[in-house]
Amino acid sequence: MSKRKKQPAKAGAGQARRRTQATQRVSPAPSGSDNIPDDLDPAHNALLVGIADRLDSGRPLEFLESVSKLASAFAPEAHDPLQGAVDDEELPTYEELVESFMDIRLRESSALLTVVAATTTDEGQAARIRGELAERHHKLPAWLRTLAFEPYRTEQLLEAYGDGDDIMIGVRLPSGFEFTVIAYVEHNLGSLVKDAFVVPEAIGKVIELMRSKLTNQDQRFEALDPADARTRTEDAIQLAMNTTPPFEGKTWPGCRPLVEWVLRDLPAGGRGYERPEWSEQDVEQLVTDFLASPFDAADERALLEQILWVCATNGARDPLHWSPTSVELVMTRWLPANVDADAPDLAKAPALLRGFIRFAHERTGLRPGLTDETVAAVDRWESGYLEAIGTPGS
Repeated sequence: MSKRKKQPAKAGAGQARRRTQATQRVSPAPSGSDNIPDDLDPAHNALLVGIADRLDSGRPLEFLESVSKLASAFAPEAHDPLQGAVDDEELPTYEELVESFMDIRLRESSALLTVVAATTTDEGQAARIRGELAERHHKLPAWLRTLAFEPYRTEQLLEAYGDGDDIMIGVRLPSGFEFTVIAYVEHNLGSLVKDAFVVPEAIGKVIELMRSKLTNQDQRFEALDPADARTRTEDAIQLAMNTTPPFEGKTWPGCRPLVEWVLRDLPAGGRGYERPEWSEQDVEQLVTDFLASPFDAADERALLEQILWVCATNGARDPLHWSPTSVELVMTRWLPANVDADAPDLAKAPALLRGFIRFAHERTGLRPGLTDETVAAVDRWESGYLEAIGTPGS
């Protein structure tokens, strides 16, 4: 993926905003929070009210998601140091927040600490928490007292273009409760997690429902090796965390800690995404093959070599990968910024792409209907592209 420059934010409080939103999301009107003291500071009070409300809801996933949102909002990587000062007031880290709950001996804080003890990779912290909890004797739901994650099935939902995969993980708790983790890995942006969420249903039911709603004949479910699922998702999460600006949605990156807790219980050592390495000689040979094919309508070797080299070094890093989405990226972002040519020459790119897409799809074996959709995307973005390079109406 091409590196994008990180733009300094205004003295802003992106991290503070996310932390405030996380607090608000886990603090609806209280229902089971009568035992929370009125004199507790507002920040802890709001967090504990939300915890209390979900603790006895009978829906374990809601509680786990709440703790995950807290962990995400207060994680060090939630703030980009290049964005400047977060706020005039020092905000606590997640570790500091956890330590503060060690001093608040309430059932709600014990519940939160129970999740931390079951998910932290810091054995010293886990031991301290368990020692503290042993002295509290709070009555917690049975599913929480025995909290552990058992990922038992991994699948992937693939589509013909290869734009992205849905990695799916079925998880079971010792109590018998099941849920499914779904992470969407976007390949056009370098194989990063663009979105993820969790569903309070067994993976078999989720797949059955998704299959019944599929409208694309080219999508298919495949079993995925558990170790591969872990490696690919962890790598894609890391890339997403290093991307600026980050992708943010209704559930992502709030569910990231929960996803990572589950991943740690899958086998390690899997295979990551494998991408072809394209050398300049490989690209030159590809251009030669195209120019000798019936798909070439104009001999524009120099321009095509530049275009394909941009595709070999950005996004999916594969000059044979063409889809409506990749066409949009190429024509709206990569070509105008990365191809060194005069405007009249750049204006030849759309016609060149139409022929090359048909050549590439024949070589990779995509069906004609997908090729037509991709070529139509060139038509759709052509006027905007010509305007961007300074030759409107060419």
